[in-house]
Amino acid sequence: MKVTKEITKFETLKLESWGGALETLKIIEQNNKQDDFMYLLEDVFYEGVDETDLNDFIWFEDEYIFDSLEIDFK
Repeated sequence: MKVTKEITKFETLKLESWGGALETLKIIEQNNKQDDFMYLLEDVFYEGVDETDLNDFIWFEDEYIFDSLEIDFK
């Protein structure tokens, strides 16, 4: 069975995430880039994505995300 849902709010995304993705989301929030990040996700996953792949992207592609959002995090 396939279940899909639409996530349109950053806060909902935070509730649905786990592991290292939470740290990435925390940094995005600290830099007030929540809306920009949601737009980035729409661009990257324009065809949709399952929740595990989305979480892995947020967790392991943090450098790409921070560069895209112009967050200086070293």
